[in-house]
Amino acid sequence: MNLPPLQPLNTGSVFNGLEWLVIVLFLLGMVVVVWASTRKKAQSGADHFLSGRQAGWLQIGTSIYSSNIGSEHLVGLAGAGFASGMAMAHWEIQGTTGTSSTELSS
Repeated sequence: MNLPPLQPLNTGSVFNGLEWLVIVLFLLGMVVVVWASTRKKAQSGADHFLSGRQAGWLQIGTSIYSSNIGSEHLVGLAGAGFASGMAMAHWEIQGTTGTSSTELSS
């Protein structure tokens, strides 16, 4: 059986011009945010670790969630859910919601 040789589907760039523009704007935005945040110096250790006690509930909840969830965590939760038959990720989401709602009430 004689098959023709395989031809590459896409011989050009993976991204088009608009996608490159979005990537460049994102990177520039990140540079601006980092530059602006490094200009503001923390006055003490409490300012550095507690954000001067001015962080809102959304920043606190997002920080807790993002620092607690990683790819290996999600894979582990999926495995635990498969083994037990119960979805496990809701524990993480509820913990963040509970922490954020506690912050709102104070």
